Amino acid sequence: MWLPGYDMRVVIVDPLLKNLSGHCYFYDKAAIAELQKRNIPFLLFGNTHADKDCLAIDNFFPCSTDIISSVFAAAGPIKKLFNVLRASRLFKQQLENCLFKNPDFYIKENDSIFIPTFYIFELIFLGWIFALRSKQFAQIYFRLNIILRFRYIRNSKILTALLGFFYKLACNVFLGRLKDKVVYLTDSELLKKEYEALLNREVLLCPIPLNPFVFKIGKESDASQKNIPNGRIVISYVGGARYNKGFDTFVDMAIRLNSDKELSEKIFFVLQLDIHPQRGKDRKIVCSAVEKIESFSERVDNIRIVRGTLPMQKYYRLLSESQIIVLPYRDEAYKSATANILVETILLGKVPVVSSNTWMAYELSKFGLKELVFEIGSTLNLAQTIKKIALGYSYYLEKIRWAQPCWKEFHSVCNLVDLLVPKSKALDALQ
Repeated sequence: MWLPGYDMRVVIVDPLLKNLSGHCYFYDKAAIAELQKRNIPFLLFGNTHADKDCLAIDNFFPCSTDIISSVFAAAGPIKKLFNVLRASRLFKQQLENCLFKNPDFYIKENDSIFIPTFYIFELIFLGWIFALRSKQFAQIYFRLNIILRFRYIRNSKILTALLGFFYKLACNVFLGRLKDKVVYLTDSELLKKEYEALLNREVLLCPIPLNPFVFKIGKESDASQKNIPNGRIVISYVGGARYNKGFDTFVDMAIRLNSDKELSEKIFFVLQLDIHPQRGKDRKIVCSAVEKIESFSERVDNIRIVRGTLPMQKYYRLLSESQIIVLPYRDEAYKSATANILVETILLGKVPVVSSNTWMAYELSKFGLKELVFEIGSTLNLAQTIKKIALGYSYYLEKIRWAQPCWKEFHSVCNLVDLLVPKSKALDALQ
């Protein structure tokens, strides 16, 4: 529905948007590019600690901190709880000041508010502050579009019950007071089933939009890096050096395959070294892997280490120069939660290798690509899978190209914006 006579505006609220790390920057930039293409006005409220790259985005305004960073930053359950309580109070105050006490902004008719990346902590307080004003908004038509991006089902039954309770509190109790003004979305078929069962309401399936910039990337050599010899298969790990993303598994696999002299002359490894905050034990494992690969890379000529967070151009250039992208994720959250890089990998015509028992494995199996799945956490099985694909690369590349059109048709930023913009207005904008 769209109310004639009122202007349309999309308001993106993303407190996790503060730098190039993670998917938020690329995701929001893709959505903004499509909105600009359609001449639809937009505002982007991001993190108060946003860096210069985010501040340079059109219509970007610092709005609030995020709560989840407080969880990762603290050691021990008591300190985590204290940090969450303190961060929650600040987040609620900042969000209220931004959305409801801001002299330069107010929610108006036909606003489409988009919440792409809220953890449960942020979602509860979003619901709370809207519930307190439900009567105020009863006569105003706007839409609150919320992506349910994270998995609430965990290995622990107690944690699953607790997270399930919090989601019901936020969605059914607090946000339920807004009635049909709230639309829930998710980019995972598996999450869709989980949340529809939990909330007893429809959850729409939305795409993972690919930034159109990715197709304009050219290759540039970097004199400070090891050059890739022609003809070698480039095998890459891209993203944060984190235990839950299997960084150590990739490192052990790369070292293992280098012991195969014949194969090592046909392959080249590129890995991003961007250490993220993580739990003590996990951090020790990752730091050990970092020391191991740094030492090993000095003795061989087929490993390149790319350090730190990458600007958008360098990130996509790294993807474009690769042939195989390894995604050895192992966290329980990835059983049904998505990974944007899988979509980027396939649409760029690269061969992904993913862990079993993940959303990524589920998606690949739909297209008969189970050969690209390895046993989760197994360095040996990952090495065997990589060797098989590297030696038969043309065959696997052809299978990816066969699946590409279907992925490209669905995972379009155009489809995402169509969900955010009521249809009649979307058609008006395109005419």
